[in-house]
Amino acid sequence: MFVYLPPDDILTGGWGPVPSELALEPTFTRANVRGGPVMAEIEVRGPALALEETLDWLRRPVFVRNANGMNVWWGFVNEVRLSTGASTYTRTLDALANRVAVAYATPAADGSSERQTTPWAEDAASIARYGVKEFLDSFGSAFGAQATGRRSGLLQQMATPATTPSLSSSGESVALLVCVGWLETLAWLTYSRIEGRIEFDGDTGSVQPIGWGVTASNQIGFGDQALHDAWGRLGGLKAGMKITVTGSVSNNRVFTVLDGTSEKVENYIANTIYFEPTDDILDAVDGMGMVETDHWLLVSGSAANSRWHRVGQAGAGHVRTSASVSGGIVAEATGPTIGMYQAQRLPVVEDAAYEAPGAASSVSIVLTGHILAQSFVLSAPMTLAQVAVKVGKVGNPTDPFRLHIYSNNAGQPGNSLGMGELPATEIGTSTEWRWVTLTATTLAAGTYWIVCTRQGGVDGANYYSVQLTATGYGSCKAWANGVWSNNPLDEYLPFRVWAGEDTASQMRRVVADAGQFLAASDAPTATGLITNPYRDEDETALDEFYKLLDSGTANGQRLLVRVTADRVLQVFAEAGPGDNLPVWGVDGVLRLAAGGLLPQGHLPVGEWANVEGLSPAARAALRASPVFIEEAEYDWREGALHIKRVRSAAEGRR
Repeated sequence: MFVYLPPDDILTGGWGPVPSELALEPTFTRANVRGGPVMAEIEVRGPALALEETLDWLRRPVFVRNANGMNVWWGFVNEVRLSTGASTYTRTLDALANRVAVAYATPAADGSSERQTTPWAEDAASIARYGVKEFLDSFGSAFGAQATGRRSGLLQQMATPATTPSLSSSGESVALLVCVGWLETLAWLTYSRIEGRIEFDGDTGSVQPIGWGVTASNQIGFGDQALHDAWGRLGGLKAGMKITVTGSVSNNRVFTVLDGTSEKVENYIANTIYFEPTDDILDAVDGMGMVETDHWLLVSGSAANSRWHRVGQAGAGHVRTSASVSGGIVAEATGPTIGMYQAQRLPVVEDAAYEAPGAASSVSIVLTGHILAQSFVLSAPMTLAQVAVKVGKVGNPTDPFRLHIYSNNAGQPGNSLGMGELPATEIGTSTEWRWVTLTATTLAAGTYWIVCTRQGGVDGANYYSVQLTATGYGSCKAWANGVWSNNPLDEYLPFRVWAGEDTASQMRRVVADAGQFLAASDAPTATGLITNPYRDEDETALDEFYKLLDSGTANGQRLLVRVTADRVLQVFAEAGPGDNLPVWGVDGVLRLAAGGLLPQGHLPVGEWANVEGLSPAARAALRASPVFIEEAEYDWREGALHIKRVRSAAEGRR
């Protein structure tokens, strides 16, 4: 076996040939299923002066080959420990950083703080020698000048590999190369991918009913510049909203809500109520405090006065009705049980002709904005997967809340391009951010619309609501009577639009963006898992890559990764055990099924092996064999393979 260190590197220059008087010998090599080659140690022996050259071998490519010339391990030099005389000098890339930024919190006068990040500063000479290695420092509370000063100091300190001397008792001249696999270099860069999200929050504004309406009702009344509902369904309407009335006797028109109402339908039953002509209702015990002026009051249980009355003046013991509007009162004494039922009143801007509830048997009310649309703009193509709005429910709707993505047609929604639903059971009564998963919708750059609606018909008691904001963004349109119009409230819909992308595609993108020493990425065409690809700079590219890798595939397959000798990163699904598996004997030696030894230095990670030691019946019952080899190490001095970590079939995926 021997160690080969190429004299040059196609990416960042060369080191020259290894001095002929130096002898390199591996002590161990290690690999696992999460990268292939992960670590190796190589001893270098020779004259002390020649050994000093090893201190300049950081980031130098390394190949370990067996006696047959087969590459069995590859990576690069991450650390050199040179022992000469009584001293050891350690030089490492671990603390190297040649591109530095500082994250900090800017204090505000009100005591709050806002995260800021300085621009990146870099050392060109260090980058040319070692490649880009980033460090994002967290500085805490600071002002911009402080953070910039800290960034400059860190870059100056970290751009050159640290060399640390220590005492050594060996007294011999030897260098130890600590090498790592190429996948580790993904941890050198923080990873960001700023496309894939469009978000708009804004300040808190009005709450807009979605799917609210009244259809063919005989409980709606009018009068006194107000609408009245005997069923109390007008509480969700706020000042400035527009409603269209049809089916009434004389109030078929558009009304503007003057002010919202918190009124409920009121009831009172007593046998102390009596009537006096021509407009007086009285209560001997003053129990009519719930009655209000300018409301419709339904009397029941009276021989002559059971009907709707318009209240002209209210009092706990004496209510005066408007005889000219709702008819005169006929005298009746106390005794019968009389019921009083007061309708809910909603003030409107426009005058309304008097109509008692029930005067028309089929009144409908359409809210402008019972379907609401908010525009957004894509600056680049995107495949949408999730949209969130602040949504809640009122009452008990049973049909789902719906979000559509519409095309743009001359400044208003055109055609539906994708849709997602949120079941009513997943929506609470408070308007909160909730995600709606869409059918994957690929959009070109341009203007689109988020449309909020419901699956079922409108309902005045059971509906949804979305939170609006007065902060301007794009355009907000309201639907009513077959047309879109500007939102009468002049408010906008906060939203979050997230793209979706298959995790295999995202892994390829991570490698393409951050794999500065990797030649290519060979990942599956698709995993079937669609997630949002947006990433900020708080994680390294390796962290983000592993998150994607560890999610596996949509059908539950585990994904493994290795970097080949020519630096191609391969992602592949774990395969099940096949036939003619190697055998892990009771002596701890792994042999081929036919009985021969594995090639020298071969690390069989990602492979299955049968295990001896239990009877065939016990192995089958316990599912203790075969085992999947997760990590292995080869000791070159002993000439022995050590299986470091395995997983039995009984353990399943992990």
